[in-house]
Amino acid sequence: MSEQKKEFKMEQVFAMWKQKSKSGQEYFTGKAFGKKKLVGFYNGKKKNPKEPDIRIYGVDQEGKADKEEFISLWVNVSKNSKKYLTGKLNDKKVVGFINEKGNEKAPYFSCYYSESAPKKVETDGT
Repeated sequence: MSEQKKEFKMEQVFAMWKQKSKSGQEYFTGKAFGKKKLVGFYNGKKKNPKEPDIRIYGVDQEGKADKEEFISLWVNVSKNSKKYLTGKLNDKKVVGFINEKGNEKAPYFSCYYSESAPKKVETDGT
C-alpha cells in the first residue's frame, strides 16, 4: 500500500537585521540571495489584516529604496505561541523565522522558500 506524505524543502532567500533610526524608528536591513541589498519597514498604516505587517524593498546602488516592494510579510503565531512570518515571492511561498533570543549577531529574521512535494511512502497496511 502507498501513502502520500509531504516532504518540505527549504532554501534561504534572505535575512534581515533590526536597526534603529536616529529618530528611534525600527527598520530592517539585509540581503537577498546573498547579493541584492534590502531595506524593510513595519507597516505603521495597517488598517486591516489583509495588509502586510512588514514591507521589504530592494535598494539600488545609490542606496535608495525601490518604489516597488520586493516582498510583503505577515506576522503569524504558531500553536506553541512562537511568532513567524509568511509571504509570497515569485509565486513561491516564503516562511520566515524570527530570532526571539535577541542575539544581535544573528539576523532578526531569516526567510526561506517553502516548497512541499508529495513523497511516496510504502506502508505495510497496519
